[in-house]
Amino acid sequence: HRFDIGEDMKQIHKGSNDDNNEDDDDKMKNGILEEMEYVNGTFPISSKEEKNNTRPTLIVENAISDLEQLRNEIDVVVTTLLSSLNSNNNHPSPKQQQNNIDEDTGIELFERCKALEMAADELIQATKLKLENDKHVLLIRCCRLHLDSAEILLRFTNRGRGHGDSSTQQLSLSSKQQLDIMCRFVRTCHILLPLQINYLGTHHPDIARTNYDYAMAINSLLSRAPKRIFELGLEGLHNFDSCQRLEAKCRKEHIRIDGLYPRDAKEKIHEFQKKIEMEIKE
Repeated sequence: HRFDIGEDMKQIHKGSNDDNNEDDDDKMKNGILEEMEYVNGTFPISSKEEKNNTRPTLIVENAISDLEQLRNEIDVVVTTLLSSLNSNNNHPSPKQQQNNIDEDTGIELFERCKALEMAADELIQATKLKLENDKHVLLIRCCRLHLDSAEILLRFTNRGRGHGDSSTQQLSLSSKQQLDIMCRFVRTCHILLPLQINYLGTHHPDIARTNYDYAMAINSLLSRAPKRIFELGLEGLHNFDSCQRLEAKCRKEHIRIDGLYPRDAKEKIHEFQKKIEMEIKE
């Protein structure tokens, strides 16, 4: 288990940092990764010799796992529901219209989506306090969980837009609620992106996704309520011009990284393998 390594990991980092052949970038990278493992300012005590179910990292991981499971369950329900509604709206019939989401089920699902988004957002701050480390590697999972939860909530509440679904008005967010969620979304992206870059490097597909999410959220707030994004007090988001520059930067990074992972990679590998086989036969 990655958090049961205790002093062993500390020695690994020390040995790496003492290597005379290691360049400054590698030393800096090792220092950053080491810091991302700290709990209360030090490496967590190993539980290999003595089991400890009260260690902070285990408590945080269990909390994340519980919410991730809930997220997956809700996502399946919402995705199935949206697929059904889209099918019914494209090919309506009296029987299909009756199969649309009933009020009680809709309200329950709506409340679960809202509660999940709020719990995931609160978990980010709780993790920082529990581990006393605002750069801990577990925050990557916390932040991704919140972004996914917010996306599910917004996807569900926007489901009937343009279809005249009567339940849509009953199960929708006010303009202020939507803006509040988007502000939390931007704040989470602001936390997540540098953590991912430090841990994964600059070319990972997860970073492309976060850049895309960040750019879309900035654009949405700028178009609807620019003052709300300025009031967040986040670096690089203090005025309209700086927000536009950061949005453009994120979009550019998304395109760059996304281009590193071609959609037809499997087909190209297959073609290359066939070419090699033909050359061998010849």
